[in-house]
Amino acid sequence: MNIRPEIVWDIQKGDLVKVKVSDIYGNTENLDGVILEKIATDQQTLFPTAKVYVFKLSHVTTILPSELVEIISSIQ
Repeated sequence: MNIRPEIVWDIQKGDLVKVKVSDIYGNTENLDGVILEKIATDQQTLFPTAKVYVFKLSHVTTILPSELVEIISSIQ
């Protein structure tokens, strides 16, 4: 599924990715992580989302397609 031409939203559980993470001050940083759950679409979000464990933060976050910077390695 392609959201925009530069964003390929073809991710699978276990893929290594680079995601855009923002802090409370609006500063953004591109950090590495791993996909924990496959794409989810439901009535609460209305947009596809994925759960990502961000290594540097030791934290699980939910990302939208616009926050996916790059797929580093896919397990396909």
